[in-house]
Amino acid sequence: MSHCDQETLNVEQTEFTVGDVVYVGPGTQRIGKIEFIGETQFASGVWIGVNLFSPCGKNDGCVDGVTYFTCSPLHGIFSKRGNVRLAPNPLPEESCSKVGSTIPDKVPDNQSKQNSILDVDSVCSSKVSLVNSPACASGRNTLQIGDHVQVSGGRIGILRYLGPTEFAVGEWAGVELDSPIGKNDGSVSGVRRSQESLLSYSSNLSSVSRSYRLNQVNNGLQRLVKEKEAHIEKLLQEREMERSDLAKNYHHCYDKSLKLSRIIILINLTKLTGVFFSYFNNKQIIFVKAQAETLNQQAVIQQLNQQLENMEAVLQHLRDEHEQTTIKLHEERKNLEDLQFRIEEENIDKSTTESQNADDESKIFELEEALMSARETNERMELELNKLRVELNDLLQKQTNVSNRSDENKSQIQASELNIGSCFFVGKPSLQFTGLVSETSITPTENEGESFQNECERLRNLLAERQAEAEIMLKHQAETIESLTVEFNGQVEKLN
Repeated sequence: MSHCDQETLNVEQTEFTVGDVVYVGPGTQRIGKIEFIGETQFASGVWIGVNLFSPCGKNDGCVDGVTYFTCSPLHGIFSKRGNVRLAPNPLPEESCSKVGSTIPDKVPDNQSKQNSILDVDSVCSSKVSLVNSPACASGRNTLQIGDHVQVSGGRIGILRYLGPTEFAVGEWAGVELDSPIGKNDGSVSGVRRSQESLLSYSSNLSSVSRSYRLNQVNNGLQRLVKEKEAHIEKLLQEREMERSDLAKNYHHCYDKSLKLSRIIILINLTKLTGVFFSYFNNKQIIFVKAQAETLNQQAVIQQLNQQLENMEAVLQHLRDEHEQTTIKLHEERKNLEDLQFRIEEENIDKSTTESQNADDESKIFELEEALMSARETNERMELELNKLRVELNDLLQKQTNVSNRSDENKSQIQASELNIGSCFFVGKPSLQFTGLVSETSITPTENEGESFQNECERLRNLLAERQAEAEIMLKHQAETIESLTVEFNGQVEKLN
């Protein structure tokens, strides 16, 4: 296992417990205390609820009417495990200044334990590396073989093994899952640590956790990594075969060199004795052949060494590609989790905006109805005002006619007075008759003029009152329309 793979495994298997101080998101602005770990109703998978130290959250621990924990408004936020990381201990000074009195003294028991099942979030599949932290050290003493534990992702099983392993350093836990969603049958690299059911082993065909399903790009990267690993294993097997062939050739050359040394000794003996001179010539030929064969074997050994070096270079190149692919896979996984977090935030903001839009539409509808009623009232008042104007014009016309008739009566009276003056000598009865005629002709005219004047005065007063009322109502309607227009424009700007 490379250093990059070990680092990725440690990030994914970080254990979180209720009460831990963590950072939410990429920066350090959102820091708070874990108040909830588990499944929710608003989305699938395991979610972590954090009580932030500053009002930069989204809720108060309640989502869609379901309360998961209690905190101040805008201090609560829910996030996936990959978007949460433990804060350093001790905290930096700027983070400590935010904590203050917002950290509760203790955590409710109903949030730390559920249904008497131990929450072992650091368990991944069937093998788990325990993190070297005080919280993990205390949790290590409480775990025993046979305990019913909960694995990250909401998977539940029985603890079968707890201790060191040969495939990786650190303390590991082997869990027999209740459902077939594991990765192996309790054995890794040929070493069996625990016995699990065949159903749990069958889930090795789909090794992706249900709470960490990745998209098509991520699956493609995983397949590429698996192909690279298979290719590397094949190259390692070929390298082992070449090493065995090289060892065989080395032993063969060593045997030849032993034979050659024996031949040299034999030649020296024949030289000393001089008896086997002819035999020496034959052996010399054999020696030359053996020397040539040795040279050929050395050339073969050099060629094999060259091939071995080339294969080692190819293997190193493949290892580098594997590390780069693993780094890209980790980055894509983080980007995917950030994208999911943003989508969830957008969904929550969208629901809030939709409710505000519904309220704004109802207000706009009410304002439009009020505007229509104001317009109808305005039109009705204008009709009444026009009607009063027509009546006033008629009365003015009548008053003009009455004035004309009054002038005619006055002229007639003057003419009668002249006649009376000319006939004064006739006698007293004639004078009385003329006075009676004048009185009878003047009195109705004056009475009719006064009644018309009174009626005109009344109509003028009524017209003035109606005009004042119309002006007040028009002014009020103008103010109402202006305020409605300003409010409507404000609502439109908010919606945009």
